[in-house]
Amino acid sequence: MKPGQKKTAPPSQREKKIIPPTPLFSSPFVSGICAIILVSFLAFLPVLRAGFLWDDDAITDNALLRTPGGFVKIWTTPSLLTREAHYWPFLYSVFWIEYHIWDLHPFGYHLTNLLFHVVNVLLLWLILSSLNKEIALFAALLFAVHPVHVESVAWIIDLKDILSTAFYLGSFVLFMKFYSEGKKRHYVLSWALFILSLLCKSMAVTFPVALVLWLWWKNGKIRGKDIFRLLPFVIAAFLIALGDVRFAQGREQVRLGFSFIERCLIASRSVFFYMGKLLLPINLMTFYPRWAVDVKNISQYAYPLMLILILCGLFFFRSSFRAPFALFLFALVTLSPTLGFLDFYFMNHSFVADRFQYLAIAGLLILFAASLHFLFKRLGREKRFYHTGIRILTILILSLMTFRQSTYYRNNETLFQQNIKKNPAAWPAYNVIGVEMEKKGNMKEAEHYFRKSVEQNPGFVNALNNLGILLARDKKTGEALGLFKKALEINPDLAQTHMNIGLAYSLEKNYEKGIFHIKESIRLNPQYTSATYNLALILMEKGDLEEGTLYLKKTLALDPSQPEVCLKLGEAYNKLGKIRDAIGAYESALRLIPDLPIALSNLAIIYSSSKDPGIKDQDKAIALAERACRLNSYKSARFLMVLGTVYAENGRLEDSLKTLKTALERAESQKNEALSREIGEKIKVWEMKKNNKPNL
Repeated sequence: MKPGQKKTAPPSQREKKIIPPTPLFSSPFVSGICAIILVSFLAFLPVLRAGFLWDDDAITDNALLRTPGGFVKIWTTPSLLTREAHYWPFLYSVFWIEYHIWDLHPFGYHLTNLLFHVVNVLLLWLILSSLNKEIALFAALLFAVHPVHVESVAWIIDLKDILSTAFYLGSFVLFMKFYSEGKKRHYVLSWALFILSLLCKSMAVTFPVALVLWLWWKNGKIRGKDIFRLLPFVIAAFLIALGDVRFAQGREQVRLGFSFIERCLIASRSVFFYMGKLLLPINLMTFYPRWAVDVKNISQYAYPLMLILILCGLFFFRSSFRAPFALFLFALVTLSPTLGFLDFYFMNHSFVADRFQYLAIAGLLILFAASLHFLFKRLGREKRFYHTGIRILTILILSLMTFRQSTYYRNNETLFQQNIKKNPAAWPAYNVIGVEMEKKGNMKEAEHYFRKSVEQNPGFVNALNNLGILLARDKKTGEALGLFKKALEINPDLAQTHMNIGLAYSLEKNYEKGIFHIKESIRLNPQYTSATYNLALILMEKGDLEEGTLYLKKTLALDPSQPEVCLKLGEAYNKLGKIRDAIGAYESALRLIPDLPIALSNLAIIYSSSKDPGIKDQDKAIALAERACRLNSYKSARFLMVLGTVYAENGRLEDSLKTLKTALERAESQKNEALSREIGEKIKVWEMKKNNKPNL
């Protein structure tokens, strides 16, 4: 021992320093949670007032979500899912649960999206806290309020990105815990959450690569036992992703025909697009301009060249800056499924979308936060107050931008009108607004937007079909058929186009061609309930009630939740004289909508006028007819006519004539001449009956 050196006890004999526990509600951990929740909810507050958007009809029009047996069919018969080309059963199981909680009130769905987004931010913060506490909260808050996340949070159907990320990050946390503690249950749970992530969206297939990058960052190398541990993740990713790709190819054929060089040009430019939106998130939209890809244009090779230079630079300095290299590779790998190397439908509209970078942007945001922290350290700790101010100002600016962007998602019209202002060539946006105008009954505006969509892209099948339907309803059948046939030339296997052609021919009473095309539509898509229902209507109009009822029953077998189909089936059975079957069909409609006046009224007619003593029930008929009128506030002339007739059949002639005269007044005020004549004839008959005159 050197002179003057103080003697110390060995480590085993030293007194352990006892640190008193930090009060729970003053701890940085709880403060961080509160900050994340508060900032996230304030930034995305307008989202909670938004409605259903564009392809949210995969939820609103999805029969499987409405029926108890639909939960099982989501897993076993995914082809029954409306407007979904992928096998993502866990996602639709969550939608099934949401439907049975929220029905079709959009607030609940938006709240779910926002809550899971907050969960993702908290998980990211948890991961970063174990890696670098100094940047963890700032990076997590950047992820929480960055404006490019508005599309994923505000769009209900994009729960797939948010939910998949939640399981992805949860799996990552558990794998880190397994790696540090060695407990097998953490490994098994990590693998299980990864499976769920894939069953929400197969883009999680890159998760094993993310684990490789983390292990390399942590250890500087990949050990043999690490590869062995990752094998179950790789196998699961391969099998589930392969199954999803095959299922999607059977549902949605997309062949864009790009060469490998063209795809490299698309991918590299997309990467720089996403980096640009990270640093300057302005002019955000759903349909970005779809740039032209030209292998002969030398300037387009600047993107892959710059990307290669960045990767080479990060690789060269990897020993000193391992984290930046790992983070940048994480962003690239996570983006890779959407960079254009594989064809998918949205590439017809644009090569990029904000939602594609929901998870990938985390790598770049962490890199940005770390770079800013490194810069502040170089500038000195004495300016710490200014450094904190800059961070707070950054979060505040991004939050305000997110709040403003969220307001555009109120409905389809506000969202896509903004899109058109920023990108006047966005042909899908014109089509969506056209559909909205049509729903509002503004047919001239709808036609204008459909024509603008076709003008921007003459090969856009959806707009051709929508414009054709509009023209067919306006009795411009010739022009409508021309548009449908053009759509068919572009895609001969589109069931919707064949159905539209069939309907157009049926409007011209050309039933043979109409039936042929709708049957072709059903052949192409046997689960297409619109086609089976419309075929039934055409057959019934043609007079073939027996075959019509077969297709009505087929429609109900595919989707039992359609009351209008039950009503038509009841009508068909009634005409065929199958009264008990008709009663069953109307009662099925009432099980779906207990206060459906038309079903009540039709049942009242049957119970009142039936010749079968086992069916005839005047008291029941009166109760049903009165209930139908009450539900309609006694405003419907037809329901009043039925009630008057039922009263007469029961011998209550005074009540009958009074009710029928009220019905006549309603019909005349509504200028319904045919119904007025029918009611007038009934009044004459029952007045004669009342006065004991013979019925002439």
